[in-house]
Amino acid sequence: MQSTSFTTGEAWAIEEDAGSIDDTSVAALAVSEDAGGSVGVVVTAHVVTARVVRCGVGDVVELELLGGEHGGVGTDRHCLGLTGGSVTEVGAELGLDRPTFTMGSNFGDLDNDGWLDAYLATGDPQFESLIPNRMYRNDQGRRFREVTASGGFGHLQKGHGVAFGDIDGDGDQDLLANQGGAYAGDGYYKALFLNPGHGNRWVTLVLEGSTANRAAIGARLKLTLATAEGPRILHATVGSGSSFGGNSLRQEIGLGQAQRLELVEVTWPGSGRVQAFDGLEMDSSYRLREGEASAELLSAR
Repeated sequence: MQSTSFTTGEAWAIEEDAGSIDDTSVAALAVSEDAGGSVGVVVTAHVVTARVVRCGVGDVVELELLGGEHGGVGTDRHCLGLTGGSVTEVGAELGLDRPTFTMGSNFGDLDNDGWLDAYLATGDPQFESLIPNRMYRNDQGRRFREVTASGGFGHLQKGHGVAFGDIDGDGDQDLLANQGGAYAGDGYYKALFLNPGHGNRWVTLVLEGSTANRAAIGARLKLTLATAEGPRILHATVGSGSSFGGNSLRQEIGLGQAQRLELVEVTWPGSGRVQAFDGLEMDSSYRLREGEASAELLSAR
């Protein structure tokens, strides 16, 4: 990791050949649905604000890119969206109403509680531009708590590609951030944050398409959990997250304090075919192949 190159993108890779992938996305949406509603996390690329919206699964979300490459610093705007209705600003309510000057950004689950957190890497070509990178923890869909200082994430150096992925295979997501500016004297080493773990349950799913693309990009997952409070539903979509960085294509999903993983449903891209997999154990890794009835166990803890 001892590199000072001015790289503006990062991506985790999986062992299998996933084929050629064109990175054309400018935003990604992931939804974690709980009994009382859901929170979607939208991360945009380049020097635009990271965006968080609350929405139901399938709601239409309208994005407005703020700032632009030379747009300067602006306060993040976060909107509550209702299908067919009005849009309400909820940045202050969600704890996301401060300027961040985001360049690279992405989302992942720091503590495996099943709620997506967001890392905003700041940056601008100007040499004197120094704003700490910021980490926001999702507080069960109610609001986001800044954990920049407590987690040691507040680098002042320019932040570019951001990638969440389980680099050491222990079931929690680690974080890789590319640092360094456009000027020769503004270089800095990459930062790799190793997650110490938080005691929550998890499952890792490697999807492999047959009719769909081999990497299963665009596949949608629905996980049904049994918890002490009753059923819980989690949703995930296979993809890289933000285009300024790339999360692992393995779906590393936190299950919180779930008692049991009852069902995993996969909607494969292209055909729209839905497959259901049951009998999967928590704290384990599986490969799910399109068209095959059973999941392949890769590892268990």
